[in-house]
Amino acid sequence: RRVIANAKKKGTDEPNQSSQDALKADLKAALEEKKAAEENLAEAAAGFFSLYANLLSEDARFRWDKIVTSQIGTAPWTDLQGNEHTEERIASKQSFEDCITFHLLDMFPSDAAEQQRYYISNVLKKPQRVTVRNFVQRVEQLNGYLSQLPCIYDSPRATAATKPVEAFDEADLAMLLLRMCPESWQNQYNLSQESVPQSVRKLLGILENVEKVVESSNAKEKAAKESAEKSAGKREKGKRKGTGSDHVRVPKKARFAKNCALCQKYGGAHTTHNTNECRKYNPDGTLQKSFSAKAAAGKKDVGGNKKHLYGNSFAQVMERFSKLEKAVKKSKKASKKKKRRDDSSDSSDSDSE
Repeated sequence: RRVIANAKKKGTDEPNQSSQDALKADLKAALEEKKAAEENLAEAAAGFFSLYANLLSEDARFRWDKIVTSQIGTAPWTDLQGNEHTEERIASKQSFEDCITFHLLDMFPSDAAEQQRYYISNVLKKPQRVTVRNFVQRVEQLNGYLSQLPCIYDSPRATAATKPVEAFDEADLAMLLLRMCPESWQNQYNLSQESVPQSVRKLLGILENVEKVVESSNAKEKAAKESAEKSAGKREKGKRKGTGSDHVRVPKKARFAKNCALCQKYGGAHTTHNTNECRKYNPDGTLQKSFSAKAAAGKKDVGGNKKHLYGNSFAQVMERFSKLEKAVKKSKKASKKKKRRDDSSDSSDSDSE
């Protein structure tokens, strides 16, 4: 357009007219290419937004559509730093990334990247039950999230000196991985290597060798400990129960013998109770009223009804048993006499014949 304008100022001769026509044809072709490129750009940008929306859940997509409506094709709109713009914003790669950052701020704080970077560099340590290969892969994955999480640079709190958070480079990440390992592993690395780690891949190979050495050493210590415990258990098994050095003998409860001085003096079971518990004698040696009544009732039963006294006693059982035994003996004698009479009658009948 500038060349055509300059040519018009110089004149309208035949050579200049032909060159102007050529320039106009080139301008028309360039404008058509520009229009096609803009259409392709709009179509590609719309594909970014639609693909991202299709990967979201229903709740997350509702929030995404709301963010896109407030940022694309509308005026005025507010950027991540809180600045308001009056011109309409089109769908582009930059606007797409800004909408993603707005969407992440619904779930993460504005300094999520700074917190993640601090966690990797100062808090994270290798767990004992995780292999070093799995641990290194996980740390690399966390390091890759740093450039995707929202940071203070994308917030109204940002200043002119604020910079975006970037992932650790290869050398820094390798040094951090070595510091995350146990101190004994770091000592093994320092003994075998002359310089600090510069590559994560090379460091991983060295740490895997250290891991094998440590596992072998731990296995030997565990086997020795189990063997010592087993031998100690056999020695303890041969000892009599309660004879160990840590066994404390519990003293038996002291037993005090009982003795009644009244029953011992006047007659009675003096070892079953003490003198103050005696229910038979008074201190002067006379029988207590309660005991005298029981003794009188016993004599009455002996004189008046002997069967009632021995109704349920062992003596009555023995008496009945002796009577039964006598009855059996009498029945046996009677059966023998009858047999003799029968034999004598049979012999007399045979003589008469």
